[in-house]
Amino acid sequence: LMGSGTYFAVDAAFWTDPEVVDNFTPEDKYFYLYLLTCIHGNVAGCFQISTKQMADELGYSKETVEHLIDRFVTVHKMIDYSRENKEILIHKWCRHHWTKSDKYLSAVEKKISAIKTDKFREYLEVTFDLFSQSNGKDTVWIPYQYGMDTSFLSFNINNSFNREIERDRGGMGEEEETKACD
Repeated sequence: LMGSGTYFAVDAAFWTDPEVVDNFTPEDKYFYLYLLTCIHGNVAGCFQISTKQMADELGYSKETVEHLIDRFVTVHKMIDYSRENKEILIHKWCRHHWTKSDKYLSAVEKKISAIKTDKFREYLEVTFDLFSQSNGKDTVWIPYQYGMDTSFLSFNINNSFNREIERDRGGMGEEEETKACD
């Protein structure tokens, strides 16, 4: 098949990730892989797509796609979706895809500025600022604020990272809460 030249890698460890193994149905796996690799995706991990487009491309009914979106927002907490702007935000996108390349960062910044949903754009602006201020060059970024000798069992980075973002933005509310690169 000829494509657009857009390429998004999915780590084979996806299939053994405890979250996927323990909590994803076969439909969940298919839907999430679709979101990570669909032609509409971009370097920011936030893109415009309607439920009808997803249904047509996945071969599901619109109702099934809406159910999957709701499940991924409320149960898995891995995406957010704006029905008003038809934009989807994939929470862990930056963790697996962003690099410190100046060209790449410029492309990410451009995509972020074009996001219509205010809370998505603001979330990614904060995430981008934290990412671009972190140390390292040409590496995939995973926020880790403690030394390598700190036990990963002694804290929950997701909560501390989310609290930092929430504090910077003044909070989003429970139903609008998003996770940053955790």
